[in-house]
Amino acid sequence: MATLSAWLRAQGDLARAAATLEVHPNTVRYRMRRMSEVTLLRLDDPDQRLAMLIALAIR
Repeated sequence: MATLSAWLRAQGDLARAAATLEVHPNTVRYRMRRMSEVTLLRLDDPDQRLAMLIALAIR
């Protein structure tokens, strides 16, 4: 969830999300790819990204 939250807050900027998490950008890229493979998350859908950002903010 930390990776998803950082990626969403960085508006998809891998380098910025990686800096926030203090990991390599390829690590963020790999984690996001795995999330989309094993979940129903549609990261290319702006409405779903907004819904995920809101859900993470209120958790």
